[in-house]
Amino acid sequence: MIDESWNETYIQESNRMKISLMRHYEVECPYPNRMYSAEFTSWCSDYDSAPLIPVHFEAQEGSWDACFSSDLPRAVRTAESVYGVPVQTPLLREVPLSPFLAGGPRLPYHIWTVMGRLCWLMSHPSQMESKHQTALRAGRWIEEAEGSGHEHILAVSHGFFIPVLAGELRKKGYSGRKPGKLKNGEIILMEK
Repeated sequence: MIDESWNETYIQESNRMKISLMRHYEVECPYPNRMYSAEFTSWCSDYDSAPLIPVHFEAQEGSWDACFSSDLPRAVRTAESVYGVPVQTPLLREVPLSPFLAGGPRLPYHIWTVMGRLCWLMSHPSQMESKHQTALRAGRWIEEAEGSGHEHILAVSHGFFIPVLAGELRKKGYSGRKPGKLKNGEIILMEK
């Protein structure tokens, strides 16, 4: 009698989907001490187009079948340095950050960001995207990735979006380390 268990194991292994989530490299854009809401909006725009701090990264040859990245320049440039030409998509963009109040006093940078993220968590109208909309966007990207035919994808994205994406991957049966606050250039693997 021939043991065909190897065939079943091979089929299970070949149907495994792997998604490596990578936070873009660090951006060269100093944080100002205090600013008005309009200055914070301007700083966010500057951050989106700021250059990367050079990093040496050695990817293993053939590590990924494909690479998707946010279409924001910092993610695209990171993906190009690690993989080559990525598939760019707005679905992997950072959760947009807006001032939580118009005008008002000059506040420290950290107050603007922390309050903006709390407002996002509560789906406050000051933010361009609600928590629910962010989760839907992550789910749409997962559907695209799973339908792409690739077995191991590198997804280059952003520090606040990656935990949302990882949470949606978990809901779809993926396992892997919880991302917490990823360092710039850090990668975590999610598998299904």
